[in-house]
Amino acid sequence: MNHALSTHLFVNHRLTVALLSRIEQAGIPAVEIFCARQHLDYRDKAQVAELGYWFETPRSSCTRCTRPCTPTKSGAAPARTQW
Repeated sequence: MNHALSTHLFVNHRLTVALLSRIEQAGIPAVEIFCARQHLDYRDKAQVAELGYWFETPRSSCTRCTRPCTPTKSGAAPARTQW
């Protein structure tokens, strides 16, 4: 069985390379990125670039990215995602 960790556990904190490194150092081989905007602000080019660089390395593995399925803090429904 393959194990993975969802960053949903840290949804109220900004997703950083430091957090991903700590997950990796704990021996967890794969990570699911939870794409809530308060966690991963996909409009923040600096955050996206930093995380992108981390995932380019051969040591890291992202099994999937998921978006929130509940309304956002503003009460608006999440935008539809096309994969």
